[in-house]
Amino acid sequence: MNHEDRPRPSGDPFEARPADFDDPFEILEACHARIARMLRTLERLPAHVAAHGVDAEAREAIARVRRYFELAGPDHHADEDIDLFPAARAAALAAGEAGVVAELDALGREHRAMETTWAALRAHLDALCSGGGEAVDAGLVDRFAALCRGHIEREEGVVYADAKTRLPRAMRDALARAMVARRRG
Repeated sequence: MNHEDRPRPSGDPFEARPADFDDPFEILEACHARIARMLRTLERLPAHVAAHGVDAEAREAIARVRRYFELAGPDHHADEDIDLFPAARAAALAAGEAGVVAELDALGREHRAMETTWAALRAHLDALCSGGGEAVDAGLVDRFAALCRGHIEREEGVVYADAKTRLPRAMRDALARAMVARRRG
């Protein structure tokens, strides 16, 4: 079944679905779905910790979120920074799409901001698990979640949408191969 024939889940557009590893945008959008799940877990954490403390369930949730953002997150940013964004930039420049180029620049800067915000959140969560606090910094969680969600919306709505129409099949195939190789390496 090709990706056009695959049924889409109803409701949440970030709901997980299997990625077509021949399509770089399917790979990237599947990552976005997993990021959205991790953000929902993070957002439930302050209430859980307020009610139950940093119990086994909280520690497991923190471990899952941390594992995702420490292992898969950097691969996702590399997929974009190393593979997709340069190809999308070249295509947008060739088409005279200055707005897309500006968005690519902003999104690249946001990757660094997301990494910095994640580092602060990771340190906070690590401290909680080590007994260095009794409450989750909900403001920090909210900042990270809002940054990620806004970023994803602009990536998919501007950059991916433009690149899907401009990048030739051979380039898309090469991007998908690079993304799959990154995960195997």
